Amino acid sequence: MLVLGLTVFSFASFLCGATPNFLVLNAARALQGVGAALQLSAALAVLSHRFHGQIRARAFAFWGSVVGVAITLGPVTGGFITEQFGWQWAFYINIPVGAAMIALTIFSVEESRDPHVRRIDFLGALAFSSALFLVTLALIEGNHYGWSSRVIQLEFLSTVALFLLFAVAENTQERPMLDLTFFRNPTYLGVNIAGLAFETCLLTMLTYLSIYFQSGLQQTPQAACFIMLPMVIPLFVVPRIVVAHRSHRVSSRVLLAFGLAVVSGGLFWMGMEAPRSDYSAMLGDANDRPWGSPVPSRTQHSKLWPCTASAMDIERSCLQRLHSLLFPPFSAGS
Repeated sequence: MLVLGLTVFSFASFLCGATPNFLVLNAARALQGVGAALQLSAALAVLSHRFHGQIRARAFAFWGSVVGVAITLGPVTGGFITEQFGWQWAFYINIPVGAAMIALTIFSVEESRDPHVRRIDFLGALAFSSALFLVTLALIEGNHYGWSSRVIQLEFLSTVALFLLFAVAENTQERPMLDLTFFRNPTYLGVNIAGLAFETCLLTMLTYLSIYFQSGLQQTPQAACFIMLPMVIPLFVVPRIVVAHRSHRVSSRVLLAFGLAVVSGGLFWMGMEAPRSDYSAMLGDANDRPWGSPVPSRTQHSKLWPCTASAMDIERSCLQRLHSLLFPPFSAGS
């Protein structure tokens, strides 16, 4: 499964780089998502199979820190590659990396399988995926159509119906995709809520930070991504320090609560300083320039904006067509 996910992701990356238009690019990006999902689920299964006991906590902590670093470091490497070699190479770079990872997986990862598996929970997977798709579409298009428009309301209602169908499907399956009885455990429920809060608040901000640094601070793509590096180092260093020196002295609940409090404080601080358009204030050092990056002229920045605006217009057109296909009686009047 891991090799399949790497193969799909690498092939989709090639399609993204060689795309002739934005429609093909969007389809290839969706295929990338399929490959990434296969990799994520398989990677967790490999860790659970290979590590047991106390060392499993360390393995998952290191895996989580690597994922966090990769998510944050992605815009850094992507900005550098885009500015130096062109945006296509931000996708092409995945091909040799994927090939190396496939070879490494084949020769080093021990094969594992669930001996009790019977069949795939297709109904649960379809209901859950469709619900996530519709709620995401509604959140993206809500400002455009208006939150009270019929098409947006219908999407939210359809999301609720699909989630209810998913719950019914999981409660009737002998081997469900998600065992809902886990949520009766307060610790399990709290950890998932905390994880959702972290990803919603911090990881979502990465997209807007890149836009803010380029449009607000007038940085080049490469410079904008390099000044995001202060977020990368703690994501890699702190988990290792906690696991090695604090996890046996402080409970996981305290660490989790403290971490969320720090994230909230950092986001509040950044929100207060953002209107000043001063990156050094966000770091707490008024005399520090971000990595000595030169500030490009507005003429340089204006050359990038028409391309971005054109891409946004095409994306909007694709979403409108999607709305008309999903809810034809409502789209025209909305």
